[in-house]
Amino acid sequence: FPNSKLSVRLKAEMPLMIGLDQLVLRDTFALNFSQNNDNTTIKSGEFLVQSSNAFPFSAQLKLFFLDASGEVLHQMNGTGNIEAAQFGAMDVQSGLMVANSELRLALGEDVLNDISRVKSFIVQSEFNTTNPLTNLNEPMGIPVGAFIAVKVKTKITSENKL
Repeated sequence: FPNSKLSVRLKAEMPLMIGLDQLVLRDTFALNFSQNNDNTTIKSGEFLVQSSNAFPFSAQLKLFFLDASGEVLHQMNGTGNIEAAQFGAMDVQSGLMVANSELRLALGEDVLNDISRVKSFIVQSEFNTTNPLTNLNEPMGIPVGAFIAVKVKTKITSENKL
């Protein structure tokens, strides 16, 4: 149901198990890169996503670049996933299993050629709770104090013509 909205506020103190099998969440953000090919052009760019995840679910990221009418101009996939905690290592400070991941989403030449037409982009995350023993999506326990920290950096190279 593409026009549906989901808003959840939950506060509970009990053991929680959750199973996710291709749960997709999307959010849209405004973007405005105006280029003047006579003065300044963007030559390359990328998004770098760094995460530390103590939840038992992974996330696969995709970006969709939209024009002013909301039509998808381009789609980009991440170079990997935000890995689930069960694929990480024990973090001494938190006492939790934590997976650290780094994904790169490079702006291809096709996106750069249309960058002036891009007015917004969608970040889409697909979540799964994969059991490392069976490789199947199964309910997993959420540990007390679980967290996910995500940093997004951008690197853009431009050329100035004077």
